[in-house]
Amino acid sequence: MDYFNKIYKENYLIVKNVAYKITADSDATLDIVQEVFLSYFNSLKSKIKINHPRTWLYRVTLNKCYDYIKSKHKITNVNLENIELLSYTPTRDDGKSKYLHLALSKLKPKEKLLIILYSEGLSYKELSEVTEIKYTSIGQTLSRTLKKLKNELKTKEYELF
Repeated sequence: MDYFNKIYKENYLIVKNVAYKITADSDATLDIVQEVFLSYFNSLKSKIKINHPRTWLYRVTLNKCYDYIKSKHKITNVNLENIELLSYTPTRDDGKSKYLHLALSKLKPKEKLLIILYSEGLSYKELSEVTEIKYTSIGQTLSRTLKKLKNELKTKEYELF
């Protein structure tokens, strides 16, 4: 139980942030987080070996978010290409959030997911496992995506860095 509590405390906010950024629904986010950690607890209880808990939690979070989107929109096949990540309204009403939200809306879904996960501090290995992008390509893909985001922000006359 101590191990579960440790993993829960270390990952709760990150799982919650990712779920909210994908679903844009506070209530659904809380339900998803609860389901994710319940699945993790049950896996531990069943003696299922999870080598990388943090990566496992992200993957399950994405799957739970996809399930939520399927049920909400009556879509049968949900993947990165047919969901709109980061469709939420920024909670802060400062110029920074507005520009960042607009710039992010110009990215492809897989690029948005990569930015979401990168902003939550995932390692390249974890990014690769969760997004299913080859490990050898993560650095280059992330670099291109950040450059794209930076250029988009420059067109809005806002400097990210």
